[in-house]
Order: sequence, then C-alpha cells, then structure tokens
Amino acid sequence: MANILVIDDMEGIRQAIMNTLENEGHVVSEACNGAEGQVAIEQNDYDLIITDMFMPEKDGFDIMTFARARDKTVPIIVISGGGAALTADWALTGAEAFASATIQKPFKSEVLIRTVNEQLEKAQS
Repeated sequence: MANILVIDDMEGIRQAIMNTLENEGHVVSEACNGAEGQVAIEQNDYDLIITDMFMPEKDGFDIMTFARARDKTVPIIVISGGGAALTADWALTGAEAFASATIQKPFKSEVLIRTVNEQLEKAQS
C-alpha cells in the first residue's frame, strides 16, 4: 500500500484514477490544480505523485520541479492528453527528462496500475 497524490484539473479523470488506485489498496489524495498540488506536496510525504501536464496556475513542469527539490527520489508519473498548443506526444516527450514515467490520455486502468506498480517497485529497490 502506497500513499499517492493525484493532481489533475479534470475531476472525472482524477476520480477515475483515485478509484482505480484505491481499489488496488493505495491511500490516495487529490489536488484539482498545480497550486493545490504544490501545497499538498509541501504538507505531506508521498510514495508516488501522478500529475497532469497542463493545468491552471501551475503545470506539470512546476510540480515536477517543486517535488524533485523536496525529494529527488519520489516517483512522478506525468499524464497528458495534450493541450491547445501541443499534442500529447510532444508534451510527454518534454516531460520524460523529469518524470519517472509518462502515460498518454486516454489510458486503460491496467496501464495505470502496471505503471504505478513498476514505479513503486523501482523506488523500493
């Protein structure tokens, strides 16, 4: 069981991720934008962070930079469906330098579970 933070401005996606991970036995917290996510990271220790790339106030790059400054080893999974100016492929390619893993939206719950498990296993070894 891991303590996981999910940051995404789309409530439906955030809830789907949370439900999937809670069904796997994880404790999941949520933030509805990057600023709220940054506060959560400041106030708590997480075993893994999942963040959207494009959000209001602070984006996925802001989250990765802030989280890495606090804990260089915390796994960060970046998810994206793209944005107004970038496709998901471009957004995730840019994130790969900072993220532990990336997942393109939309994704199946099996992909999420597999990626989360892989990142948690790497962090423990």
